[in-house]
Amino acid sequence: MLSQGPPSQITLAYRVIGEAKTHVFTSEQVPGLHIGSECPELAFNDAIAALGELVSHKCGYEVVYKPVMTFQEFWDKLAKRDLSAAESLLSKYVVAKKEEMRV
Repeated sequence: MLSQGPPSQITLAYRVIGEAKTHVFTSEQVPGLHIGSECPELAFNDAIAALGELVSHKCGYEVVYKPVMTFQEFWDKLAKRDLSAAESLLSKYVVAKKEEMRV
């Protein structure tokens, strides 16, 4: 996937794990990305930052991604879903778009 260069957008999967309610972001498109925290906003922000760092490392040059929505917009969307305990283990998605580099 990354051998053809960085994708223009990447989907992050979100889920809550365990009794401590660790908020975790991963991506099938970027193997190795697994970010978690007990603070959902910290996990969200760290996932976006780590995504750029990991893709940059794999591609050999700097790549920056920005979320398509703010943390608060993401959190509000989740709140509207009224999730049961079982559903909270399912993935919800945040898409991060590659920021165009200016020369």
